[in-house]
Amino acid sequence: MPSSAKTEGNEPMSQPENPSPDESEQPDPEDEQDSTEEASESESEAESPKRYAKARKLPGGGPNRPNRPVSGGNFFTIYKKGQGYWTRMGTAVTAALLSGLTASFVYEQVNLGNRGLWPLAIGIVVMAGLLLLCWWVMNAPGNADFLIATDSELKKVNWTKPADLMGSTKVVILFMLLIALFLFVCDYVLQFIFYWCIPGLPKPW
Repeated sequence: MPSSAKTEGNEPMSQPENPSPDESEQPDPEDEQDSTEEASESESEAESPKRYAKARKLPGGGPNRPNRPVSGGNFFTIYKKGQGYWTRMGTAVTAALLSGLTASFVYEQVNLGNRGLWPLAIGIVVMAGLLLLCWWVMNAPGNADFLIATDSELKKVNWTKPADLMGSTKVVILFMLLIALFLFVCDYVLQFIFYWCIPGLPKPW
């Protein structure tokens, strides 16, 4: 065989050199930071519709808005039952008293000619209507929250003790007596002065 062919046949195949990490193949820290930011943005976008959808499902409000209290139930359901007991009871008693007085006035005005049971029926209807109106006004969420807040504020008041109250009352009564005595003396002295200065006036004694 020719020598040229022999050398070509026995020539070892060239092995690829070990690839050294090229600068273009190495990961760029800026690319990693961009990918991390994109991943976080995608996660926040995936979570935000859930939050907004949950906020839209809440009654009486929307996304990022405070929800108004919604009173459920029928007409006779008590809004926030058990809260603001004393203020509600006081308001209810006052409303019932005013409703009764108004119904009594209507009954007296209608029953001027002794018309039988019609005036009484009209008075009962008027009182029932007023009581239902008072119930609706008192059980409205805004008015009920006001009564509840009033009750909570009254519980914070430091009421005067009986001993302190008696002492303050004595001081006020004594001060009133001293003022009355001072005014009496001033009036008597002025009467004497006017009697001696202006002739014809009656004697002060």
